[in-house]
Amino acid sequence: INTLPYFIKLLLLSYDKNVKSQRHMDSLWGIVIQGLEHLALHSEENYKAVINAMQQFIEVNSHLEGINFLNTSIENIKNKYLAAQTTTYTIFEVKRILTELDI
Repeated sequence: INTLPYFIKLLLLSYDKNVKSQRHMDSLWGIVIQGLEHLALHSEENYKAVINAMQQFIEVNSHLEGINFLNTSIENIKNKYLAAQTTTYTIFEVKRILTELDI
């Protein structure tokens, strides 16, 4: 989580039209978003910190062009985090649980 402030600084730089990525296929913004996502999915503490930092970033930098697209990235991170937390069951496990519950 120590890297979060650096990701936020890079996120701000990614909105600067004068800053270009060395790689043609990846924008700095995309690289930063991937990094934030990776950091958020590491733990619940990280998840909360990253989502909070991104939401604060939007509030502070609401004047930036295209800032609202960051909300989509926040939702994507939330969905991936929640999906990772969801317990999945095989059909056999469901059948066993239902039998145990006498349903």
